[in-house]
Amino acid sequence: MPISGSALRGILATAGRQYGLITRSQALRHGLDDTRIRTLLRRGEWRRCHPGVYAVACLPVDTGSDEGRLRVMAFAARLAAGPTGVVCGPTAARLWGMRGLARWDRREIHLAFPGATRCPVMPGVRTNKRAIAHTEIHAADGLRMTTPGRTLRDVVLEVDRETAVSLMDSARNLGLVGDAEFARLPRGNTGRRGNAASAAWWRLSDTRAQSPLETRVRLVCVDAGITPDGLQHPLPLSGERTTLYGDLWWDAGPLLVEADGAEPHSRPQTIVGDRHRQNALLNAYPHLKLRRFGWRDLDHPAAIVATITHALR
Repeated sequence: MPISGSALRGILATAGRQYGLITRSQALRHGLDDTRIRTLLRRGEWRRCHPGVYAVACLPVDTGSDEGRLRVMAFAARLAAGPTGVVCGPTAARLWGMRGLARWDRREIHLAFPGATRCPVMPGVRTNKRAIAHTEIHAADGLRMTTPGRTLRDVVLEVDRETAVSLMDSARNLGLVGDAEFARLPRGNTGRRGNAASAAWWRLSDTRAQSPLETRVRLVCVDAGITPDGLQHPLPLSGERTTLYGDLWWDAGPLLVEADGAEPHSRPQTIVGDRHRQNALLNAYPHLKLRRFGWRDLDHPAAIVATITHALR
């Protein structure tokens, strides 16, 4: 027997609000039974994501991009986990748009179960029982995940210093975490595993940093005792009535270092990748020294330090 028109419309409407996903209980409420669900799965019209959670094949859902696939997989895991599951950790950081983590493996999702005595075992899902306050949970469009501040607190305990500071810089620069909240975050990790190692990292964050590469180059300089005098330093070009912004700036020299990464800066006018602007900059500031570093240069931090030190002389 074919699915009735009203049942089909209800199923498509429900799945359409859930990134093309529907649960067994929702399907039953729309008039299907387990026999019909098995038939849809056998025909390939539905696909099982988790026990009791299915993807409706005919609905257009973005799973090609990392961001689209991550959101669909996180939502599927949350549906399978039930109302108590909270997307957390690196998964939440990526969903908030924080930059600095290694590229996602397109397989693993992180879920927390606050107050649970034990966590369910779910394929492709890393679960934990950490305590999370209601004020640290953000719910929108049916997806529950930790707030940016709580997400940052959790992830900082699990990663290395360079990744942690990159995430801090990104969250602050994007406006996800304000200065007042950021100042309170380290205290929230008191007594947690990993806090002893990471407690000092919070002081290294700078809200002006605009890319993980910039943050990592800056940390190399900080470790070598040649901390920049400024970030996103303004350089007006009077002839063009515009202003360029340099990543890392030293008054001595003067020296400008550009982090020439793949990620774009947030300001509309940048120096990296624009020969015309770079030439205009050097014409306007004939004594300026300009150096550029990319991701591969981070494999040789001593060379970065030597280059900058020589330029500062």
